[in-house]
Amino acid sequence: MKNKKGVSAVVSSVILIVIVIAALTIVWTIVNKTIKDETKKAKSCFDIQDKIYLDNQYTCYNFTSNELQFYLGIKDIDVENVLVSVKGSSASKSFEIPKKVGSVKMYNKNDEVVLPGKNGGLLYVVSDLDIGKINAIEIAPVIDGEQCEVIDSITQIDNCLSMA
Repeated sequence: MKNKKGVSAVVSSVILIVIVIAALTIVWTIVNKTIKDETKKAKSCFDIQDKIYLDNQYTCYNFTSNELQFYLGIKDIDVENVLVSVKGSSASKSFEIPKKVGSVKMYNKNDEVVLPGKNGGLLYVVSDLDIGKINAIEIAPVIDGEQCEVIDSITQIDNCLSMA
């Protein structure tokens, strides 16, 4: 009789150990995947602060034609697209460059809307904003499939006519 109880204790201990190992494996797999995903995102958006920018000198709003003009520059970095957000006193509008949006065009061109090449910059014009007085413009790049945080913004938008 004593031998049967001893065997049952050993078997139950082995089963308990297997269950604990299985649980730890499942938890480690989930935690490891989460860490890898977050690390990938952080790596994609790391150290890009001065590599994608708005140039205040060429950014302005034409009150007469209701058009926002802005300069987007990209230094030595690969960018898939850039999310642009324009905030006004009554609403906000967002769009992506280089995706085709009816109200966004290249400055003085009817060409397709494209991103600047490496170490370059381009001037864009956005019309039909209808968001009230423009308070700010912000940009957030997409790199390696990851949407980064806002990387640059301009909060003082001058009148284009006063810049001429």
